[in-house]
Amino acid sequence: MALSPRISVIIPSLNHAAYLERAICSVLDQGYDHLELIVIDGGSDDGTADILDGYANHLAYVRSAFNAGPADAINHGLTQATGEIVGVLAADDLYLPGALDAAADAMVRRDKADWIVAHTLRIDEHDGHLGQQLSSAPTAAQWHAYLTQEQGVLPMSASFYRRALFDRFGGFDGALQHAYDFDLHARLLWKGREPRVVDAVLAAVREHGRASASRIVTAGIERVEVALKHGERLAVRERFALWQACDEKRRIYTIAAAEMRRSDARSFLWEKLLRRPWWLASAHYRASLLRGVLEPIQIPRREAA
Repeated sequence: MALSPRISVIIPSLNHAAYLERAICSVLDQGYDHLELIVIDGGSDDGTADILDGYANHLAYVRSAFNAGPADAINHGLTQATGEIVGVLAADDLYLPGALDAAADAMVRRDKADWIVAHTLRIDEHDGHLGQQLSSAPTAAQWHAYLTQEQGVLPMSASFYRRALFDRFGGFDGALQHAYDFDLHARLLWKGREPRVVDAVLAAVREHGRASASRIVTAGIERVEVALKHGERLAVRERFALWQACDEKRRIYTIAAAEMRRSDARSFLWEKLLRRPWWLASAHYRASLLRGVLEPIQIPRREAA
């Protein structure tokens, strides 16, 4: 048994020059002996090429050309990866010290996990700390709860996979632009594969500013569509509950998309809400939110004295 299994880290990138170097350095600074770092760029025009040239000697493979999106980029990286363990790090996220050693411990040295997920540190555009996000793993028997997002927080940048999982169950859905990790995790759970939670903070996940609010809505709607696709495999009762939850979420995202075009406090509140998608996991909260939006509380007019 190898004490230090080969780990392939794939970084998909498109116009992330502001963060890409920090992501690359967070991998190289791990000091892990058997590292294979792969960067797949979608043909950026923002200075990414200069960064990749500067780190060319440290990259096992680099490609800069048009692709169909991040899932397509990751899949291409998988064709080049030779590691026993695979990690996928978003170009604007970071690995924290010891992340690769922790993955090696959990998957080879001490345990034999096929898929692990760790907790994350939330950071802003300037690496400021916003708090922690605890990851959690649904069981394969309760995978329908993952589809409604009532169970399971599985951030991709804090996840590591045994390469054999991709060989057996396939890679990411290249047609998806946002929910490709959600789709993969749903597929693995359906096949009976459960992630093991490593009780450590191993990655920093970046939360961007207001400019990405529309992206959050688009990503949320795509997750709804992915959930409905997998929901066809559920029993009738579970499928009905999923349909109801997805309908409520779709209506909430539609309302949010309209109201975030405003410049007042309501736009700000919607943005804050959508940055906490776990709030929408509660059926009671979704129903209360929709009632509050569609049937606003009438405040009695106060008569002048």
